[in-house]
Amino acid sequence: MNTKFLHSMLKARRNANRIFTIKDTEGKISTDIEGVTNAFVKYYSNLLGTKAESRRRVCSATLKRGPVISREQRRMLVEEYTSAEMKQALWEIAGDKAPGPDGYVSQFFKDCWEIIREDLEAGVMEFFKIGKLLKAWNSTVLTLVPKSDHAESVVDYRRIACCNTIYKVISKMLTNRLKTVLPSIISPNQSAFVAGRTIAQNILICHDLVRLYNRKQTTSSCLIKIDLRKPYDKVEWEFVAEMIHALEFPQQFIKWTMTCITTVQYEIAINGGLYGNIKGEMGLRQGDPISPLIFVLCMEYFTSKGTFQSVLLLLRGLKTFLECSGLTTNANKSNIFSVNMRSHHQKGLLEITGHQKGNLAFRYLSVPISAKRLSKIDCEILIDKIATRIKGWGTRHLSYARRVQLVNSVLLHIHRYWATIFLIPKQVLKSITAMCRNFILDGKPVTNKPPLVAWDIVCRAKHEGGLGITEMIKWNEAAIAKYVWNIDQKADNLCVKWINNVYLKEMDWWQYKCATDVCWLHSELMEQCQWRVHNTRGIQMENGGAGKLEMEKMGMESHEFTQAQFHLLDYDASKRGATMDEDRHPKDRLSRIMEESDQTNEREKVQGSSHCHTSCFGVLDMESKKHCGMGV
Repeated sequence: MNTKFLHSMLKARRNANRIFTIKDTEGKISTDIEGVTNAFVKYYSNLLGTKAESRRRVCSATLKRGPVISREQRRMLVEEYTSAEMKQALWEIAGDKAPGPDGYVSQFFKDCWEIIREDLEAGVMEFFKIGKLLKAWNSTVLTLVPKSDHAESVVDYRRIACCNTIYKVISKMLTNRLKTVLPSIISPNQSAFVAGRTIAQNILICHDLVRLYNRKQTTSSCLIKIDLRKPYDKVEWEFVAEMIHALEFPQQFIKWTMTCITTVQYEIAINGGLYGNIKGEMGLRQGDPISPLIFVLCMEYFTSKGTFQSVLLLLRGLKTFLECSGLTTNANKSNIFSVNMRSHHQKGLLEITGHQKGNLAFRYLSVPISAKRLSKIDCEILIDKIATRIKGWGTRHLSYARRVQLVNSVLLHIHRYWATIFLIPKQVLKSITAMCRNFILDGKPVTNKPPLVAWDIVCRAKHEGGLGITEMIKWNEAAIAKYVWNIDQKADNLCVKWINNVYLKEMDWWQYKCATDVCWLHSELMEQCQWRVHNTRGIQMENGGAGKLEMEKMGMESHEFTQAQFHLLDYDASKRGATMDEDRHPKDRLSRIMEESDQTNEREKVQGSSHCHTSCFGVLDMESKKHCGMGV
């Protein structure tokens, strides 16, 4: 709405984003607009517009020892692009993404699709035919985002590349084909930006690696945490070309990719204006769809060098990688962690690397890594982050509906990253729940107002009279349950392979007992997510004796199994005194439990309650005609 209040808020936001004073790399402070813009233009001209004087070339033999692109994949990568692929790429770009220099967001192209489709298709397909890109299409605006609330220097700002939508469509079309081949050529220990993998797997393994670091009687070990300084900005284009050539990508695909990367020109958005005209000479753009996948390919060279037998040789491999790629390490953020290592060895490593000696707990991928079970103190950063968000919204006079929307779309998503990795202490989840409740009620993280409605009612679905807010404790337990399913099914990912090889060793998950030296995270996973076998009821149906199972009453579709082991979970079994051996035949037990569940549900409907104590989650060891797909 075009109101005075809206314009006052826009003016306040615009003033808050203005940069009035800045310090350049030499320590000189500028307070006028010309000095501020010159400081940023000079900094990014040196960062992005200057090539390294010398670099080591990529050793192709090192990469060819591992997997490379197959003949079928090479043919797929250079097949003729279709209009359907172009439309798919456009529709995958969010409509509200910041526009590039031309000012058009992707939503404009979607809304005017029938009008501009032929012209857009002609321009995009022309690039794939001749391999040349218009300079105006690849012009990019750098938007500066402060890394903290007290940004003083040019290095305290993070750049986001705002590309033109037409370029994004081309880059997205290349990305959609490239991502299909990455899982077959990227090492399993690289999880980011590879389809079917998550960075949570690396976090779980890192927790397991440090599980003995607080014990005196353990094997001498060393862990090195390496932070790369401005990794996207420092990647050499020649290194990228040598990498994808060594991995045997087709020449036509290499030409398309390198044209997108190397024909970029930058302008910097400062205080509402565009300044500078920087010709890029190195680096990848944060905001370009293909950049994350290219960076993963670059990091594969360091992974391939990781066959050394000692820490010193590993560091030598790191040095080779840095000399080839143009990247550098950030000594202030890189650490060496050791246990039972001789002091002179520790001192030697610190002198060679220039890194600092680290202590547990430390942060890795924004979450704490510790040899001990996480406490509320370890999770204070999560609580503080949510409280800071709420305080920032406190002056905006938001309605109840808007506060509910912010809780669902922002606050709960902050906690979900942690919740998908490990079971967060319930004290922490209760604190976050209290802040969300107070924010909805009074717009503040802490309030003395009494709640108007019980929180369990607020968390119900909207058609049941609630606000549709996620119940954090239950969501956390459900999110962790997917690991149980993956472990039992021996899913093809690094974390599951680690657990099966280190702990289970071909043993059945449900029969495994935790060892004394197991990682606290895995111990907690096994204790909490073996479904509390002593408090649940189980049903076993083997050798086809079950026949058809009608599971619609339990919230599942009908499936026909020839052999299955099925576990029905009852979170309130202790109240009903049920045991696993009350009935002799599995089918009789299933019928009795379902009848009891129906009676319970009918009784609760009469009493006005929507809670159901019986829930079905897992189907294990199945050889079936139809498989049931389960997600969290």
